[in-house]
Amino acid sequence: MAERAREKAARDSQKAIQQAQKSKRKASQSSTQKQKRQKRVVAATGAKESSGAAPAAPLLRRGQAAVATGQGSLNALSHVFDAEAIGACRGLKHALQLSLPSQREIVLCIDSTSVIWGIRGTAPTSSQWAFLQIHGAMEAYNVKTRWAPGHMKIVGNELADQLADSEAKDPHQPYGMAASPTRSGIRTVGRRLLEHTRDTWWQDKSSRLSACAMATRRILAKVLMIRSTHGDFEWYHRKFNHEDTSKCLCGRPKTPEHLVFCKRATTHFKKWPLRPIVPPRTRQEGLAYLAQLIDQPQEFETFVKVTNSFYDE
Repeated sequence: MAERAREKAARDSQKAIQQAQKSKRKASQSSTQKQKRQKRVVAATGAKESSGAAPAAPLLRRGQAAVATGQGSLNALSHVFDAEAIGACRGLKHALQLSLPSQREIVLCIDSTSVIWGIRGTAPTSSQWAFLQIHGAMEAYNVKTRWAPGHMKIVGNELADQLADSEAKDPHQPYGMAASPTRSGIRTVGRRLLEHTRDTWWQDKSSRLSACAMATRRILAKVLMIRSTHGDFEWYHRKFNHEDTSKCLCGRPKTPEHLVFCKRATTHFKKWPLRPIVPPRTRQEGLAYLAQLIDQPQEFETFVKVTNSFYDE
């Protein structure tokens, strides 16, 4: 009787041990499955500051908890596009340094669709090194991308935006490849310089171009004739065998620069507009003064009137 009781107690104890081991295995399996389902999320964003640098702010979180954050600035000749790409690259690097299993999923949350397409497809030329490093990690790890528009109260992304804004106010010194100018930044500066050059040119030329539009048709025709040298000049008449038309009334050949050397013009030297200190003596001096006149048609018209030159009909 006592022996049966001992056997029953042993069986009950063995059964209890088996049930405990089974419960422990289930709990362990449940924890492992939950851990496998858990994602590592890298949120990367960028901002533009007044000095021209583009701050990058990667953020690494697991579940709802932030694991690590980072801030950094780029070269002044960079674009927000570059900040997004470099921020994603640095955030992904930090996530991989945590010895994550290759089967665990890593999600890059980026608010720039251009950067996302560069990660999913062909690496752009600007900040290409960052895209190529991400491509290399995607071959070995389960890395995915998600579009996360900024300032939409997305978990983690809001903190990344705040970090980028903070970096824009007090930027750090760029380091590594981020310290070099990017193709996108250089292209942007080039466009700005082109626009500035065009605006400066127009501000300088618009007044004179408007003066041409205000000149009379006869004066404008004479200005164009002198500029092109096609008109009432000696070589032009000689080419077409015109007779008795190649000489000025003073007896000298008609040339564009003769306008300021004609005796009828020099006798009224004191009335010349834009008058030099002394009358032109060489062909170069005459052409230089004539260039000033035809650059301002109103002054040229005054010169024609006061000199009664052979261009005046």
